[in-house]
Amino acid sequence: MTTPLVSILVPVYNRQHVLRETIASAQAQTYPSIEIVVVDNCSTDASWDIIQELASADARVRAYRNDSNVGPVGNWARCFEVARGTYGKILFSDDLLFPDAVQRYMADMADDVSFVFSAATIGERPDAAAVTYQWRPGSGKYPSQAFIHDALLGNDTPVSPCAALFRMADLKRHLHGCLPGTKLDFSGHGAGPDVLLYLLTAIEYPMVAFINAPLVYFRAHPGSLSVSAATSKKVTQAYCKTKVWFGNRYPRVVNLDQLVARAWLNYLSVDDGTARFHDFYSDIGNSYQGKVMIVHLLRFYYFVRAKLGSIKRLVFNRPAHDTP
Repeated sequence: MTTPLVSILVPVYNRQHVLRETIASAQAQTYPSIEIVVVDNCSTDASWDIIQELASADARVRAYRNDSNVGPVGNWARCFEVARGTYGKILFSDDLLFPDAVQRYMADMADDVSFVFSAATIGERPDAAAVTYQWRPGSGKYPSQAFIHDALLGNDTPVSPCAALFRMADLKRHLHGCLPGTKLDFSGHGAGPDVLLYLLTAIEYPMVAFINAPLVYFRAHPGSLSVSAATSKKVTQAYCKTKVWFGNRYPRVVNLDQLVARAWLNYLSVDDGTARFHDFYSDIGNSYQGKVMIVHLLRFYYFVRAKLGSIKRLVFNRPAHDTP
């Protein structure tokens, strides 16, 4: 019985300080049939020299370099294009795979499973990282609908495709730098295209498979999406628009009013105060006819409640005798 080839896909840009460790974690996989596809996106540091050196020492490492910088999502697509595997495992060039990661992902892959994903660790160092993405208490197969619901409305599902193993054909079909049918282009940072890989793949299969154990490590640093996703306006708002776009396209998989309300409030949470709902939604689809007025009323209610709370604290925390 042949073992399916898994392509470990490593898009690289200026990662000379951590690249050896990243590729070493791919080389250390216990799964026997892998190739390591490394594509350099015109790095200006020594990354390409390191990649060539590693490729010359290990036939499993296949090295490529783009003629020009094609952006993050363009480089993901280049990795997919040259890969030979039946399955694909993205490994961003500042992250690490645990040695048994691919073996465990592949053990749970089945015909009815869209992808296999796992918990992960995030931190500045592997020995000081916190476990994240513990989606369910137990490992196993779950309905895709449950994953989609939580990906759109919850916070426990991963956005980075580095936490999952996909079929290579699905990666190629479902990678979009621009949201289809819109002018929204997220190819410059990858926030939006990453979660869309999960959503568009999940909708095509009845099940997902989850492993409640960390199999990957995401290195947290100022330039990583793991960190910027929580702080960057453009990243946060890209996720908001991507999720609403998906809800518009597949309205039966989620309560669209709830999705739009959550996305709009999250969008506003990082805005400078100039955002209008019409502008937010018109980028994605036709004018929304739902219950957004309720969102505005709730927002006003919580604003007033917070102000009243501040006034009460100011009044009741004053000293009893404030005159000399």
